[in-house]
Order: sequence, then C-alpha cells, then structure tokens
Amino acid sequence: YHLSCPPWWDRSCDLGLVIGTFFHGLGNYEAMRNDGDLPFAKKIKSYVTYNKTEAESYRHFEVAAGAARDVFDTALVTMKRKFQEQTHAAVAAVFAATKKSADNKPAYLVKTQEMDDDDIVSLLRLKEATVKAFRKPFETSKSGKKPAANY
Repeated sequence: YHLSCPPWWDRSCDLGLVIGTFFHGLGNYEAMRNDGDLPFAKKIKSYVTYNKTEAESYRHFEVAAGAARDVFDTALVTMKRKFQEQTHAAVAAVFAATKKSADNKPAYLVKTQEMDDDDIVSLLRLKEATVKAFRKPFETSKSGKKPAANY
C-alpha cells in the first residue's frame, strides 16, 4: 500500500515533522499543524485558498473524524471507570474473604459490572455519531459566510 504526500508537501514539511515531533511529541499532529513556527498551517491555508472543493472535503472529513473520536473517547472513559470499580471491588472481596462475619457468611459480595451503550464501540454508534455531526450546520460568521477551514 502506497500513500502519497499532499501536493503542498515539500522538504520544509519533512523537517517540520521532525522538529514538531521533538517539541509536541510523536503523533501529536494537531498541535504540529497549529504551531505557527512550523510550515504546515501556512502551507495548508494557502493551498485550500486556491482549492475550495478540497477544503470543503477536508472539513467534512474532520467532522466525521471528530464524531468517531468522541465515540471512542466516551467508550474508553466509561470502560476505564468500570474497570477501576471492578478492580476495587475485587480487592475488597479478597480482604473480606479473609474475614467472615459472626454467622459465617461472607462479609462482602462482588457486584459485576453491567455494560451499557457508552461502553461499546460499534459500527452503528460510529455511523449515528457521524451522521449527527454532519447534520449540524457548519458555523457561519456574522457575514453569513462559512469560515475558512481552521487548519
């Protein structure tokens, strides 16, 4: 599989990627793109100024990617919380198992976690989030024009 670089990419972008990785960390592309000292923001902005269709397509892509990111982030947060609760309960059960009440019954019972919609990343959830994000109108400025892409 071969992935080609965007038409505006040149040697300064190669160097900017190395420098951006050093300053912003590996994979932190959004911070690199928004860093005014690196070449990406200027090059992208000048490119989309002359290529409106590609700019609009990119904006749609960002909306879809943002919706998918929200679905994954929500699932990650809820599963992390439930895992921590389950771990705490298991530790408490181990301690309680060493102690029995006066009537010889366990002092603590472990409650199992229930799964809900926020815990599962399904294609249906991704599709629904993306469609919902696309149905929201893009923000417009006071003049009624769509703002230039923020990248």
